[in-house]
Amino acid sequence: MPGSDDLPGDRGGRAVSALEWAERVSDALDRVARALVAVLVAVMSIVLIAQVFFRFVLQNSLSWSEELSRYLFVWVSMLGAGIALRQHFHPGLTLVVDRLPPRARAAVKVLAQLLVLALLIVVIREGYELGRMNAWQRSPAMGIPMTYPYAAVWVGAAVMAVHVVRFLLQAMVALLGWSAEPAAKTEPLPQEERLGS
Repeated sequence: MPGSDDLPGDRGGRAVSALEWAERVSDALDRVARALVAVLVAVMSIVLIAQVFFRFVLQNSLSWSEELSRYLFVWVSMLGAGIALRQHFHPGLTLVVDRLPPRARAAVKVLAQLLVLALLIVVIREGYELGRMNAWQRSPAMGIPMTYPYAAVWVGAAVMAVHVVRFLLQAMVALLGWSAEPAAKTEPLPQEERLGS
């Protein structure tokens, strides 16, 4: 029969392997996002301090500092949202879900992650289209293409989508009871143990 070799344990093993791969990608993206946020916050702080110094000490304001800080803040916000999602820092109402049986709780988590993933896919698509449509536009002060500020929307949503895929696979593995370990095989007892019993 077609697919007769595709046993539930095999499907479970592949699902757990996919989960492990998703966890590695999610962790790597989280480390990159944390490093980028640290650098962007540092640059934004330096730019703001320089703006205060130039404005109030030298009486000669920087024309581009506020614009750059604003765009950096957008990037920090979107990447920070992914970091918060990875750490489960976003608020959620779990009063009812926490009272459900484990399998029902896992089913609700699967549904919730699917809805979040669908929303993020829409944000990625529309954010990319928004940046593409405004690629001709230049920022007023720095004159950079507006594609770069707008890219924060779909890049941040893509990072969050990777984390959501990880959570979705975790919920599916918990729901279906899949395990990375193969089913235990019953081995016959040695003759000495059979006689001793």
